Amino acid sequence: MLPRGNVRAELMVMKRLTLCFAAFVMLTSCGTPKQQNALPELVGVYHAARSIEGALAVGVTYPEFGTLIRKFSTELILARDQAKFDPPVSPGVTQVLDNYGKLLIMYKDSSTVWGLELEKKTNGDLPTIAAKYGASSAIREEPRAIGSYRYKETIADYEALRQTIWEQAGRLHEQQIPVVYGYPVERLKNK
Repeated sequence: MLPRGNVRAELMVMKRLTLCFAAFVMLTSCGTPKQQNALPELVGVYHAARSIEGALAVGVTYPEFGTLIRKFSTELILARDQAKFDPPVSPGVTQVLDNYGKLLIMYKDSSTVWGLELEKKTNGDLPTIAAKYGASSAIREEPRAIGSYRYKETIADYEALRQTIWEQAGRLHEQQIPVVYGYPVERLKNK
């Protein structure tokens, strides 16, 4: 405590306290541009998609993969609800949510391929899915014969097909990440 009457000392103390308070306010309100611009509508969906990518990178079982897809689907529904009912929506959010919808379809297709592999099936949706991702070469017909009976057996490279889908999904998600962190959609189109 300063003795009364020393106005100059009191002013110096008040000045220092004011500067300290201003610095505190500035430091607590500042963040990196990424933190300030991150779009809260997309954070849950982004984390769910990254969880799938992380699981694929280290290995995941079929049931775990299904659980991750369900979590991703739930986060996407919640984000769409928030964008729909809690305006204002940041520019580009609707487009990114549509792209996350495409990403969900890709992961569901890869899960279908994985399920067909476990069931040892080559018919059904497999050729359609392979054609959709430009991986028709992963499925081929081989001539077989039993005695005089000749037929064609469908052989599928399930792993190659899943990897193709996952690579395309990864590229699609990488395109969405800058928007999640608040970079304008127009800026991404120029890159």
